[in-house]
Amino acid sequence: METVRVNNIKAIKDGQSHTRQSLEQLVEICQNLATCREPSSKEPNEKKGASGILRVESIHHLWDLVFVGGTMVLIDEEEHLVPTLIRKFKALKLNFQELNNITERKSEGSDRLNLYQIIQQIYKQESEAAQRILREIIQENLLAIFLENSFDLTWQAKPEIAQISLLQTPFIHLQQITDLTVQQWKTLLHVRHPFQQVILLDADDPIASVPLFATATTGQYRISEIADRFRQDISRTAF
Repeated sequence: METVRVNNIKAIKDGQSHTRQSLEQLVEICQNLATCREPSSKEPNEKKGASGILRVESIHHLWDLVFVGGTMVLIDEEEHLVPTLIRKFKALKLNFQELNNITERKSEGSDRLNLYQIIQQIYKQESEAAQRILREIIQENLLAIFLENSFDLTWQAKPEIAQISLLQTPFIHLQQITDLTVQQWKTLLHVRHPFQQVILLDADDPIASVPLFATATTGQYRISEIADRFRQDISRTAF
């Protein structure tokens, strides 16, 4: 059974859940996953880093953080990953039938692995576009996570995921970028979270006469979705 240690005191074991964990504890686990040797490793010089799923659940949302060799390569938010991919690729005038054929649901095991393999195929076909979109998805979801306070965490070691090849960015870099963005978001008065759905209350505001803005602020769409419709950065959309 694989164990990821936190502060050399606490540990998160394969399949074990830890409730009411702080953001600091979540960050430390993500950092330690980069140096956690797979339990099957017998070679002393074999590359370190765990492969598997860190399930992160807050009071409102659920994410699967996908790690390959200790590097976070994807964040899979419940029921939103496929629609988000389709929406973002559509903005770049790219359409992938493999994604359109998927009915998004929180499937497990081989079904989810199959989805990640499809994403890998798209990544190989359209590397530049896929890198941009996967980076956006990771950063938007990390921002959402970092704006939460308490989590239930479950680590699931999955050696088969080690074969997935996607964009790899050290977690420390992702953390630094997200920390800066969080500070910006905390200065906002009416916007608290990138998944927040917004509605324009002042019908007399001049911006209400702009059709694109008016249709996007009906209370049906997340800020992250509105940003994609406006084809601009999520923080700029929030501001």
